[in-house]
Amino acid sequence: MAILASFLFAMVFALLSSKVRGWFTGVFASDGEFLNKYAPYSYILLALILIVPIFCVLAFLQSSKPVEPENPLARYKLDDVVED
Repeated sequence: MAILASFLFAMVFALLSSKVRGWFTGVFASDGEFLNKYAPYSYILLALILIVPIFCVLAFLQSSKPVEPENPLARYKLDDVVED
């Protein structure tokens, strides 16, 4: 935990530098261009992430339930036994 605190303390002073702020601005500007370029693909991926689970749930609900096999010992069951 002390390493994380010291790293965050050092980052505060690094972010005060104008060169570092300029670098961060350039990085985030290029990320914006990247997002605009590939936005349709992300929407398609988001649609797949939302639609596939819904389709799976509907397919599960529409599937027929398996028939349980007949108990082979059921014909030997004694119904006339009186318990005290």
